[in-house]
Amino acid sequence: MWKMEIDVKELQKALADAGYNPGPIDGLMGKKTRAALTRFQKDNNLEPTGLLDEATMIALEI
Repeated sequence: MWKMEIDVKELQKALADAGYNPGPIDGLMGKKTRAALTRFQKDNNLEPTGLLDEATMIALEI
């Protein structure tokens, strides 16, 4: 079974590196981080859930 353990700061850095503004890199999964994640998912033909899943991690290379 696939298990995900990721630091939110790592997610925020990956989103910022991909050109999506997650707001401050503070380790909190706030509105700006979730909005950036959803935009990234939409732009990459992934299901835009705003939740980090395996497909999104692969697309973000994290």
